[in-house]
Amino acid sequence: MTNPFLPPNTRVADPERPTAPRGPAFVLAGAALLQLGLFALYAGAYWDLVWTGLKAPLIGIVSALSSLTLYVGTARFVATGRDGARTLLIAGIALALSALAWRLPLVWTSPFSVGSLIGFVGWWLVGRNRRRAGNPPRSA
Repeated sequence: MTNPFLPPNTRVADPERPTAPRGPAFVLAGAALLQLGLFALYAGAYWDLVWTGLKAPLIGIVSALSSLTLYVGTARFVATGRDGARTLLIAGIALALSALAWRLPLVWTSPFSVGSLIGFVGWWLVGRNRRRAGNPPRSA
């Protein structure tokens, strides 16, 4: 397919190429917003535990950074429908480790457990969207 109005050697998107479905990305974004709400609900308690010295500051930093990584991975997935797999996998692993590191009852670690589940499901959804759109998973 050539377009006479484009400069020579310009790459044109193939209209026959299937696109990645966007619905799962928006569902994942809603779930990440739920995790953000849970994290905000317990943030004061986590801050008090770190401030009083009952928990190490490293646990709080890793927990906050892993939650931020989840939001970045979700935003990349929503933006393209095919990116963010590694970011979501890293967020899922880091949030699972954060839930274990706090050593609190399940209700208190629910933001990290839910976030870990969201990260792993998001990683799977990105791979599924890549296969549906005809883009094999990238290595390395």
